[in-house]
Amino acid sequence: MPVRPLEPEDHADVASILAARAAIDGRPALSEHKASRLFRGSEVELVSGTRTVTGYAHVAHHNAARPELAHWALEVAVDPSVRDPVAEAIALIEAARQHIADGERLTVWAWRPDDAAAARALGLPDVRTLYEMHRPLPVEDGVVTPPGIEIRPFRVGVDEPAWLAANNAAFADHPENGALDLDNLQIRFRQPWFDPEGFLLAWSQGSLVGSCWTKLHPGQVGEVYIIGVIPGHQGSGLGTVLVHAGLRDLAERQGAREAMLYVDAADTRATAFYQALGFRVAFSTHEFMLQDARGGDGSGRRDHPNG
Repeated sequence: MPVRPLEPEDHADVASILAARAAIDGRPALSEHKASRLFRGSEVELVSGTRTVTGYAHVAHHNAARPELAHWALEVAVDPSVRDPVAEAIALIEAARQHIADGERLTVWAWRPDDAAAARALGLPDVRTLYEMHRPLPVEDGVVTPPGIEIRPFRVGVDEPAWLAANNAAFADHPENGALDLDNLQIRFRQPWFDPEGFLLAWSQGSLVGSCWTKLHPGQVGEVYIIGVIPGHQGSGLGTVLVHAGLRDLAERQGAREAMLYVDAADTRATAFYQALGFRVAFSTHEFMLQDARGGDGSGRRDHPNG
C-alpha cells in the first residue's frame, strides 16, 4: 500500500474520509488536538491509496510540562469503503514511524477496532485506555457553590496566563492536558465551536483555582472539554461544583440534551467521580506504544519494557 506526504490537492479527499468515518462511527474521526491542526503543514500528515486517497495519518507533538512526558502521537483514519482497513492502517502506522527520530517517544491512538487490530498485528503494547462517558441532560439542582468562590466566564485577552498556569498545575502529570500553551489555546479559540460563555472559571480571593470548559457538538451533545482544579483545592468538592455548573450551562443556555467527557481508564478515582455524577462508559479508545524514548520500536518483539 503506497503512503506519501499529504499534498494540498488531497485536502478534499481527506475531509471526505473524516466525515464518512464520523457518520459511521458515531464519534469524531480524530481527536480535537489533531482535528484543530488539519492541513497546517507544521506536523506530519500522510495519505495512502493507489489511484485515490483512502487513508490518512496525522502525527502531532505534545510538549508536556514535564519533559519525560513529551511525546509524538499518531492517529489514522481509513475510508470506510476500503476492503482491508486493517492492512491500510498498518501501512500508515509503519510509514509514520519513519518520520520520527530515534530517541523520541511515539504512540498510536486507536479510535476504532480496525485501528486497534492494526496496532496489535504489529505487536504494539496497549499502554493506555481512554473512556468516553455519557449522561443525559439536564442535571438536578442542589449543588451549592462554596463561600468565597466566584464562578464566571473566561475573558479572552485577559485570563489566558492565569488559566494556563492553573491548568498546567492541575494536569502536571498528564501527557496531553498538561502540555497546553498559548498557541494551543489560541488554536482552540479560533474553532467554530468556541464559546467563552461556556468556559467557566472559579476564583478565590483573586486567584484562579479551577475551571470547567465545555464544548457543544452537533446533535445537541455537550462535552465537558477540560475540567481542572489546582492541587491546593483538590478534594474540596470544587470539582463537583464546576462540573454541575458546566452541565447546567450546556443544558439551559446551549440546548444540549446529552453530556459526554473523556477520562483515563486507569484513573479509577476520576472514573468513579463521573459515575457518581451519572456518566456511563460509551466508548473505549486505546493508546499503543509505537516507539519508546530509548529508540526501540515499541513492539512486543524488541526493546520494550513490557515486551
